[in-house]
Amino acid sequence: MRKLFVTVAFLFSCFTAYAQVGNRHFEYAGNFSICPPSNWIVQEVPGYKYKFFFGPETNGFTPNINVMDENYSGTLSEYVDLSIENFKVVFPDAISTTKEYFETASGLIGFKFITAYTFNTIKLTVAQYCFSNLDLKIIVTCAAPGSSLGNYFNNIYDQSVRTFQLIK
Repeated sequence: MRKLFVTVAFLFSCFTAYAQVGNRHFEYAGNFSICPPSNWIVQEVPGYKYKFFFGPETNGFTPNINVMDENYSGTLSEYVDLSIENFKVVFPDAISTTKEYFETASGLIGFKFITAYTFNTIKLTVAQYCFSNLDLKIIVTCAAPGSSLGNYFNNIYDQSVRTFQLIK
């Protein structure tokens, strides 16, 4: 009986985790795909290369996910360290976590770090997931309102970014 309960609990947790991500979105110009959170809006934003994903407004801010890339010939670890330092220059009140390894479901290894700061009087927390495709560094930025992501947004963002894949 106990094995049956554990199996059912495991299957339910897998279903719940899967249910939070939506359909796969392909960005062929960037050679990647990702499954945004379920029921989030996919939208072009002027001045940005790739589409954004927007969730429902929370505390006067719309949670979002966006992907950017940048050429950098150094290591991914060096790139992440520089990104953390740049955050502190642009936003002097920024508080960053240490970087940690992050792996996607397809086996792509990268880093994740979280930064809390104030932007136009709104407290935000941003999780950044950084990956490398040779000299191209890919940054998946996930922003949420508040001074910390909390379990709700952290889980949603982790689940979505775990679906990130390079397609070339």
